[in-house]
Amino acid sequence: HLARKPTSGRTTFQGAGHTGTLHSYASSGDKIVDARAEFATAKGDLAADEWSNFYIAHIGGNNVSGSRPFPGRQAEFEADYDGLIADITAADTFLPLPLTKRLYGKDSGYTEENSVDPDDDATEVNGSLPYNEAIIHPRIAALMPDWVDGNGVPYVDPYALADRFPDLTNNDGIHGYGAAIARYILAKTAGRALGIAADTSRAGKSIVYTNRGSDFQGPGDPKNFTWNAARNLFGTISGSVTQNHPWFWGASNTDGTFDPHILLYPGGQYQNRTEIPDDANAFARVSDTRFHTSDHLKGLYVQGSQVYTLTWEDLTPGDILTVNAMGLRNAGGTNRRGALTLMAGASVETLELNAASDAISNQVTFTQVAVPPSGLVSLSLAVADGAAYGYLHGVILEFS
Repeated sequence: HLARKPTSGRTTFQGAGHTGTLHSYASSGDKIVDARAEFATAKGDLAADEWSNFYIAHIGGNNVSGSRPFPGRQAEFEADYDGLIADITAADTFLPLPLTKRLYGKDSGYTEENSVDPDDDATEVNGSLPYNEAIIHPRIAALMPDWVDGNGVPYVDPYALADRFPDLTNNDGIHGYGAAIARYILAKTAGRALGIAADTSRAGKSIVYTNRGSDFQGPGDPKNFTWNAARNLFGTISGSVTQNHPWFWGASNTDGTFDPHILLYPGGQYQNRTEIPDDANAFARVSDTRFHTSDHLKGLYVQGSQVYTLTWEDLTPGDILTVNAMGLRNAGGTNRRGALTLMAGASVETLELNAASDAISNQVTFTQVAVPPSGLVSLSLAVADGAAYGYLHGVILEFS
């Protein structure tokens, strides 16, 4: 279990592991009092596991959105929040999460009264930051002291997420995120529970990414899928990269360990997914057996001027990285050749991947590169000169 019965009202999750079943009781539009009602339901469902449940609550945005700037409904907010804390900590462990950064006025270019302009720090008084700093941060520090840094900032911080990636929000500056915020929270929570620092070297680790198709976006995404199924993916839910969904935090290494800090997001456009028959010739043309899975029979392709780009962030600078890519199509012909370009700082290399070759050439391996100080590496797929299509079915990152 993630949680254990605390002593003196406190517990640490460092090294406790990340196993168990994820249950969701969240509901759109909830205020803190509604979360207390949801908890009452959860408590009844999970009563047999008291002191083994770890509750994560990202709640309170609807309490402040109707009354700003701070303090607004501070007294009501604090009273309800303390009530929720008391409810949960009577029999289980509780990790509150900060509110997201609320970009009020985004749809009007931040010209409205009480807007929160990301380029004007003074306007933060109109948003969620004061509520985080005055109410939520101190309570996280009191409940879970190992889950804040030396400055009192939480390690799992949806506010920082929205501040870093404002494009994740819709035009109202509040909603959006899709599955991205859930992936972020779950990955960062697991990382802190496992005690994995963000700057830890990945040397000796490798990650295999697949494009399984739209089936991963099933009911309740991402809670119905394992780490591997929900996060070792590079495709999105349609032929063009859609807002809010294609952000994947965390991945499973091939040795079974979890990488909570790696971030992958796709950009650009591609055509509909393609899937080839699982026949004897498919993997005979791919030398790396790590690509020999049924998931790697599903891929995507670009045509015309389309360019599809995968970008990895939060890599550890100085790690040596080898990137392998694979594309498959029915053998024969020369018009299914993609140009794959790997960029790592000043290092740029382009290789041609012939997805329809009869030979063992449906895979390319790039020259090793050092992860640059930015921690950012990208892989782009375009159509090679003289071809009509470029394919991508799998990617492997190897760190040394």
